[in-house]
Amino acid sequence: MPVAIAFTAALWLGAARERTALGRFATWTGLAVIAVFVVGLIGFFKGGYNRVIKNAVYFVGGEEAMMRLVPDWFCDPNLVELPNDFVFEASGIAQFPLAVLTWRLARQVS
Repeated sequence: MPVAIAFTAALWLGAARERTALGRFATWTGLAVIAVFVVGLIGFFKGGYNRVIKNAVYFVGGEEAMMRLVPDWFCDPNLVELPNDFVFEASGIAQFPLAVLTWRLARQVS
């Protein structure tokens, strides 16, 4: 929630001060926060690594292969959830193509 508030406030300030240096800075800051947190962490990491790759490895190699994806230094392996809820996994997987699409659109604009 704090990240959503931060990028919303930055984009609002950017729109309110559209033709000023502060407005441009706020807009770019908001876009950078969106790129890092929403596209990068949620889309690519959570959707791509934590859902697409995890499910593919689980369904091809089983639970043991999936658990090798999660190094002990990253998190407690006991916290890793096995794919057991189709809606939960599908909604997580859907984040990845949306992140790819957002990234491609952003590259076209810039």
